[in-house]
Amino acid sequence: MLHVDEIPSSDPSVRTFADLGIEPHLLELSALPYIQHYRSFDHLEEGYEPRGYKGYRKKFDPTEFTQHMSTFAMQLAESEFSRNQKTATTYAPGQEIEVAWNRLNHPGGFVRLAMVPFNQSDSWDAFNNNVLKYTCYETNCGPSDPNNNNFGRLNGEGDSRCTTKLTIPEKFAGQAVTIQWIWYGGGNYFAQIDTSFGEYYNCADISVSGKAGSDNNKGSSDHAKRAQSSKPIFEGGDVTYPNTDTCKYWGSNRVGDCNFGDRVPTPKDGDPRSRSLEPCSRGPVKQGKPAGF
Repeated sequence: MLHVDEIPSSDPSVRTFADLGIEPHLLELSALPYIQHYRSFDHLEEGYEPRGYKGYRKKFDPTEFTQHMSTFAMQLAESEFSRNQKTATTYAPGQEIEVAWNRLNHPGGFVRLAMVPFNQSDSWDAFNNNVLKYTCYETNCGPSDPNNNNFGRLNGEGDSRCTTKLTIPEKFAGQAVTIQWIWYGGGNYFAQIDTSFGEYYNCADISVSGKAGSDNNKGSSDHAKRAQSSKPIFEGGDVTYPNTDTCKYWGSNRVGDCNFGDRVPTPKDGDPRSRSLEPCSRGPVKQGKPAGF
């Protein structure tokens, strides 16, 4: 079995991430999405499967998880080892770009987008101080069957593509930067009506060309003009509350309230729910704006 810090390599001099100069915390942070994907239990273990429900996550399989981590180890090693040899996707300062994610059967919540210089991308404070935009998770996406109310109105399954626009601030001209994506306030956790997920994160590294103050590819929309402000913007409106400045969400509307900190699950025999810290909270669906707006 592959150890967490071991790399499947044909080069005998390269056995661990340390051999490639990759710090352990980078592996830990980058592996989190794989661990989150497999940490939850399967409904079949509890002896039921709600009608029309297709599991949000797969049952944990040690062999499959090891295979995924082996593949992931090679991908991460390739990415980090050759980061300086390859050219990241380049955008111009002021350019309006599209950020996309799949709905993945989950309704509701907010998305927060932040951007920092690459050399600050390990700092939570840096991201918190450089938030560009908030929007609804279901910006322009929703359930595949809007008439399926098994989990509440417009809360059914569906994996359509969700998108929003983001404008590159001119202050990042000529820099390598990292875009952080956070989803929070989403539900319903594992088909349990009126429960909320914890927070989920992703990042993407890009390069920004040009010089601050240039007009190259500068967005002409009102969104682009507002995005050059030092304050984050909020664009509301989702499948449940279209044409409003609000979103549907569960639990908290504030980043950080459902990140679980350093807590870890305490699995108990016969209690599959104990394998996860989720749901973050229980309570009725809400309508509102992100904290601070």
